Parts: sequence; C-alpha cells; structure tokens
Amino acid sequence: MPDFPDAMPKAPRRIEAAALDALRLTPDGARLVLDLSDAAGGKMTLSLPASSLDALLQAMPPSLPRGAGHALETWTMTPAENGRDVILTLRTSEGLALSLAVTSWQAESMATLVAFRRRDGRAKSLH
Repeated sequence: MPDFPDAMPKAPRRIEAAALDALRLTPDGARLVLDLSDAAGGKMTLSLPASSLDALLQAMPPSLPRGAGHALETWTMTPAENGRDVILTLRTSEGLALSLAVTSWQAESMATLVAFRRRDGRAKSLH
C-alpha cells in the first residue's frame, strides 16, 4: 500500500444530474461543456472532448413522432451460430442497423403474415 494517501487509486465518481442547465462548445471548439444541476440544486460542470459528441449521439435512440418509423432500406438473414436461428439485420438509409436473433417459427410467421395479409390492407398481428 502506498505511503501517500493522494497516491491511492480512487473509484470513479458518478454524477447524478437532475437538469442540464447549459451546453456549449469552448471558443476553440475542442471541448463540449455541460453545466449541470443535481436534485439538491448543486451546480457542476462537465467538460468533454468535442470528439466524444459522436459517441454520445450514437448512444441516444432516434426520436420519431408517435406512430412513425424509419423506412427500411435493406435487410439480411444469416444463420446464427447456434445452427437453429437466423440473424435478421435491418438497415435504414440513415445508417441505423438492428440485428435480432430470430427463431425459424418467428421468421415463418412474419412471412405468413405478409403473404396472407388482410384484403382491407390492415396489418395482422401474431405474437
């Protein structure tokens, strides 16, 4: 154990912000500065490299109006490693992608619903 208390490793500090008071770039554009408030009204500032903005945005789900969805551009189905399921990957023109492990009966059910959709155009649901 070190002789100097300052040399002790410190656990990461978790910041629980209740509000984002301000968001700005530094004048040189190198850092993203967030002014935050906690539930007790305490103020703190978090400064991140501006290059981390892409990572922050990627972590956020896209916001869509209620009932809307992203248009599907491409999809692929590939065998899963377990040899039973398939991996269904859906891609949008915005670059979003979602891969799902799908059982064979789920894939067959989706195909059946499309093939035998209602004559009035309303979608059927099978769970």
